[in-house]
Amino acid sequence: MGIFLGLLFFIISIHPSLIPRPFFMQGAISGTSFFIGYMVGISLRSLWLYLELPYPKPTSHLLIKKILYGYLALLLVLTLRSSYTAQLVLHSNLELTFSSSYYFFKLIKSLLVSIVVVSLLYYLSHFFLLGFKKTSNFFHKYIPRRVSRVLGGVFFVLLLFFAINNTLVSGTLTLLNSLNAAVDIATPTGTELPTRAEKS
Repeated sequence: MGIFLGLLFFIISIHPSLIPRPFFMQGAISGTSFFIGYMVGISLRSLWLYLELPYPKPTSHLLIKKILYGYLALLLVLTLRSSYTAQLVLHSNLELTFSSSYYFFKLIKSLLVSIVVVSLLYYLSHFFLLGFKKTSNFFHKYIPRRVSRVLGGVFFVLLLFFAINNTLVSGTLTLLNSLNAAVDIATPTGTELPTRAEKS
């Protein structure tokens, strides 16, 4: 379930968009989408087992997996074809040359960035679980076990949120903004920027 939803979210993230995305941004979005889908799938499976709901038999489970992953393969092919066609039409309307090799090379670079992002998020999730266990064990010395898990989880999430929000998120956004500026709005050589306001 985790891999299936992860791949589904990944395919949705590479759907054609009117907003231009550099390969590193597309890779970051796709990697994050895969990880979110994976975690949602793992959580749903854990909830299903916790509620002791009936689980499919091995033969039925294998058939369901084949159907679902066959659907994903078809969806991936259709999405890539739609994305390729959209880029071809866009370049044609703008009277720009379109290179198939460049398109697929950009796709491969985005995939590599996605793998890096997923790996980082995976190890961060292990760090999160370790921090959750440490804080829960600390509170368990003074309060009941179930209460300590709740308080430990809340305390660690708040601590992690403030740490990430003040360092990682702001730094990442600043980096992405600077990279976007360098890619999209770099001032051509010989062009002078306006120094005073003018009427449009």
